[in-house]
Amino acid sequence: MKHLMIMAIAALFFSSCDKVTNINFSQTSTTGTAKIPANTCTSVDQDCNGIDLSAVASANGTSLDLIQEVIIKTATFNTTSSNNFKEFESVELSLTADGKTPLVLMSKNGISNLNQNPLYLDVTPNINVLDYMKAPNWKIHVKGILKDCTTAEQDVSAQLTYNVKAGL
Repeated sequence: MKHLMIMAIAALFFSSCDKVTNINFSQTSTTGTAKIPANTCTSVDQDCNGIDLSAVASANGTSLDLIQEVIIKTATFNTTSSNNFKEFESVELSLTADGKTPLVLMSKNGISNLNQNPLYLDVTPNINVLDYMKAPNWKIHVKGILKDCTTAEQDVSAQLTYNVKAGL
């Protein structure tokens, strides 16, 4: 009887103490920059280097191969121009990677003449972008339509806030 009670307690202990196998965290990272030349008058078509997801994983106690999901929640577009985004009519950011079709993820149309910086973009909700962020040579592709010519060279970058689900 004593052995049966010990076995019952052991079974209860082992069945109710599941090991935590996943972690979820939110991260904000800034991409590399793209240069828009001075006197650009019609459109912008540039790439920014992506985010080092391996370093993000390591800083949060996991590794790249254990990440299961990356969902972008918010995006801002930043510029070094003193005119901010006054010259822009619209902007679209896509994820690109070797061997993958570009994925339009965020955009902003009808940008007003106000000096806006950063520019808050409309993000397509609940898209898992992990396959892009793990792929070789992934980038953020910046495409924009201008209503006025740029007056000086400007650097642009995106700041992304995203949720990550990963194993331990």
